[in-house]
Amino acid sequence: MAIGEHNKQIYNLVYDGRNAHQVIATLAPHLVRKRLEAQIALDFYAYGQPGLHPGPKGAPKELWDFRRRCYDKLRRLK
Repeated sequence: MAIGEHNKQIYNLVYDGRNAHQVIATLAPHLVRKRLEAQIALDFYAYGQPGLHPGPKGAPKELWDFRRRCYDKLRRLK
């Protein structure tokens, strides 16, 4: 393989949960193209109660509506 022919991704760094929130919060002030996506993720973490898992009665409708809006916004930005 000649130089310049390599175009496969060599690594994949993955953060999730609280660690992802910390990374996004740290990087957010320096982002340009992904700033809006980062803000949506930070809002979701702050207001979407990601640690809340619905029990027998489920989560409140308002919470599901907020989560859906965040999801829809992120999908539109991709």
